[in-house]
Amino acid sequence: MAVIAEAIFVSGSTARDFDPDVHNGNVFTVTGGVAGDAFTPTGVTVRMSSTTSHSGTVNIYAADGSDEPTGNSLASMTFPATNFGAEGPQIFTFTSATTGSMVFGGSYCFIVTADVASNDLKTHASITLLVIGDRIHSTDFVAWTHTLNFTTYFEMRGDLVSAADFTPSDVKYTRKLVTFSANKVFTGSTPAAMTELTAADGDIDTGQPLSATEAYGKVFVANGPNLKVADFINVKITTASLGSSANAPNHGNILTGGTSSAKMSVDYINANTGATTLYGSSLTTASFSSGETVTGTNTAGNAVSFVTNSAEATGPFWYDWTVYANDTTTYGTLPDEADLVELHIGRVWVNNGQSPHQWHASRQNNPWDWKFGIDDVGSSVKGNDTDAGEVGDILIDMISYSDDYMVMGGSGSLYVMIGNPTAGGELNKLRNTGLLAARAWDWDDEGNLFMVSTEGLLIIPRGFGPAQNLTSKTYPDWIKDIAYDPTIHRIIVKYDPENFGVLISKVTTADGTNTVWWYDMRTGGIFIDEYPEEASFFSMWRFEADDPANSGLLFGCNDGYVRRYDSTQKSDDIGATDEAIDAQVGFGPFKTMETVRKAGRVSNIDVELGGANDNASDDSDDVTIKVYAADNPDKIVKDMTTGATPKYTKTHKAAGHRKGNVDRRKIRGRWFGIVVGNNTAGESFSVEKVSLDAIN
Repeated sequence: MAVIAEAIFVSGSTARDFDPDVHNGNVFTVTGGVAGDAFTPTGVTVRMSSTTSHSGTVNIYAADGSDEPTGNSLASMTFPATNFGAEGPQIFTFTSATTGSMVFGGSYCFIVTADVASNDLKTHASITLLVIGDRIHSTDFVAWTHTLNFTTYFEMRGDLVSAADFTPSDVKYTRKLVTFSANKVFTGSTPAAMTELTAADGDIDTGQPLSATEAYGKVFVANGPNLKVADFINVKITTASLGSSANAPNHGNILTGGTSSAKMSVDYINANTGATTLYGSSLTTASFSSGETVTGTNTAGNAVSFVTNSAEATGPFWYDWTVYANDTTTYGTLPDEADLVELHIGRVWVNNGQSPHQWHASRQNNPWDWKFGIDDVGSSVKGNDTDAGEVGDILIDMISYSDDYMVMGGSGSLYVMIGNPTAGGELNKLRNTGLLAARAWDWDDEGNLFMVSTEGLLIIPRGFGPAQNLTSKTYPDWIKDIAYDPTIHRIIVKYDPENFGVLISKVTTADGTNTVWWYDMRTGGIFIDEYPEEASFFSMWRFEADDPANSGLLFGCNDGYVRRYDSTQKSDDIGATDEAIDAQVGFGPFKTMETVRKAGRVSNIDVELGGANDNASDDSDDVTIKVYAADNPDKIVKDMTTGATPKYTKTHKAAGHRKGNVDRRKIRGRWFGIVVGNNTAGESFSVEKVSLDAIN
């Protein structure tokens, strides 16, 4: 048995008699224990006095929104006729109680009901003002009178019947996923639990270039003329009159509520006089109330004082991204349009949509200050990436690596910003090659930068060593074959740590037709793929969720859904139905003889498929093999990749090694190749080994 709520008696008291009231008691909150605990009430101690004998009852009720008893009694006891004598504690033990009926943080009332109305019988309260609850009293148990901040002395006891989970946890945060689709914004802690941020509906145009970055607990959005903020960290208060601009609070000032004692650190305000909305980080558990006077001191030392006209609101919020207080004289101006945004060295960087060779960066640690040319190292700054006297290259994207480097990817050049541009930072040219598209890049887990450039797939090693073209030898025509047209295509790149490679997707935005290339970091090979139009990739993101089961590479798809790889599924999801995966893997070309002047033969072709052949879900399904022969290797490659008619086909049964799978037909040719595949819905395959005999 433990004390679960109490009002401490200090010294002296004020009494509440039962004349004319028959019902006296107190509202309280269960404060013993922790969130999740449930208790069975066992008893209550109340300070009482009388000069004659009285009988009555003591009951516990749940408190309603008006802090008055509601519902049936949760616990009760009856005391016989008793002369309580001088003021002192009386212990009442409940004889009936509902198991687990009181929970931590819940509001309840205990009510002492006397046999008759009498000013002889009294309950006593501390004379100190205790914020425990209100003393309440009634003549009919219907209409209740509240004595605010005077708490009857009591001590509530209960038995713990179900405890909260005390499993230790080091989590001090909650990650949020934010997506943009069909001119709407959605957010949630997992891809399967996304809800719309309704305030943003129609405020963006997802048909136009859109970029977003997380900074300071918010998401800053650059979408042409639509510069917006999704705010997940601040609280909001409003006032009809902030006062004069000289008395407006500044970024980082502390404000305090005169009634609630709530405190906030100001982040952003949308005006510095008149009707104003203020956003800031809450510093207390108390909340600002409507109609209270809020005070503080601004950076200039002037007093801040205004009256709220709404209670504190919690986010997420959606609002225009402007300079602080919309005060362009003090805080400069943002570009009118931008479609690139990035966080780097505490600054939020954007491009200038009307001057696409320029970049702009906010003041360090303040995304609302864009006043250029202030003589300090944190000042807002702007510039371009060019040799002296030149207009400069068109900026395709900005790529931040920690707080050390910022790569500026132009249409025909790559530059790197080293350090702080207002404190001795350097801007150096990396390479005379361009970045093919915005977001056509990603970092791997070791800090290597992969990008699709105008010359091929580049890797820039960690520390910005010399760039290497990964496709110059193995696929020199790769960029030509991509045939990227920015007016109709979108290219995105993402590193996949689970499969050890880089995914490069090109999608036709009008209809979702797509080509996807997979660069395998283990083999150095690049492989081609294609996805259903409904599920083609318009964006990709590696999401590290609170629950590792929800982490991984996510795909924002053509039909508006967020998808992920699922190795347990054997067909592609396209919405209401699934689509069979047409998977093919080619082996070859191989020459049949050491000299190509003569044709050789191959026979006894066998394919050993994966699995234990125990009908488990991870067993390979059947495959079809196609065998090609030709006089030169180029013809083999062409026939295999275009699906030309093979010399013969055969279905090989799964799984493992099956004697009946060996095909003993002989095929003559100088070169040959084999394609293994399956295009049946609900099936997949894996290959352990392909074997054959070469006959001279």
